[in-house]
Amino acid sequence: MERIGIPEGREVIVTIRELPSERDVGAVRRGPRQEIFGSDYLSLLDRYGLSVSYRAELARLRPKLRRRIKEFQINDILKVLCEKVQYRVIKNAKAFRKLIPIFLRASANEQHIHRFLCDPDMTIGELEQLTTR
Repeated sequence: MERIGIPEGREVIVTIRELPSERDVGAVRRGPRQEIFGSDYLSLLDRYGLSVSYRAELARLRPKLRRRIKEFQINDILKVLCEKVQYRVIKNAKAFRKLIPIFLRASANEQHIHRFLCDPDMTIGELEQLTTR
């Protein structure tokens, strides 16, 4: 079995398809910052044709999505965010950084986050204004 090298200090995205066996999945995990994304997640990103910058910001945001918001599971939340990017409601990848503190306090912001996920035209700026009150 060949050891897979991982650079330090960076979030690493490794697809399951690239790994020769399930045992190698354990060889890749070396810390809390590294995560292996399944093929569903990667196919979602491919389906929406997101650029590298959007993918990197979503990779930073994904660990913060620890719980579901009413009827939205984590994959549903990611799908809504990808649709907002596709329809240019979210205009740049840096806007995802504003979502991190909002989702870290998901229990306190649940109603506002749910409204954001249900309303296709609501921007991250509007959500940020609602949650900072």
